[in-house]
Amino acid sequence: MDILLERVDFQHIATELVKKAGLNSKIEFVNTGNNKADYNVDKDTIRIKPTSRFKDFLVTVFHEIDHAKDAQKMGKEKYKKAYEHEMNIAVSKGGDAHDDNYYEKKAEKYGRKMAKNYLRINRKNIYK
Repeated sequence: MDILLERVDFQHIATELVKKAGLNSKIEFVNTGNNKADYNVDKDTIRIKPTSRFKDFLVTVFHEIDHAKDAQKMGKEKYKKAYEHEMNIAVSKGGDAHDDNYYEKKAEKYGRKMAKNYLRINRKNIYK
């Protein structure tokens, strides 16, 4: 018996999602250490740690897209200052510079919402 294994092309999907968001950000799949991904504002690059978990991947891509959209809307320098300001606020309140940062919370909420919508829409299309 032959088993056909099909792989979802994460690079293609991430690139398409970035384009649909109106961004020109580059996508790189690299080991990002302890983080699932990061957004390099200066290089306009979304770096993603390779994974095989599709829903987690979608949440991560949309999360980083939210950061890229903020940087595009505010301008790179203003976004970096605002992000750093939120880091300082989080730390001054005894929180974590990353996890308790307004921009991280906002991006995570956006990522989860958009991934859920993406999966719901594409599940419907499968059965048409």
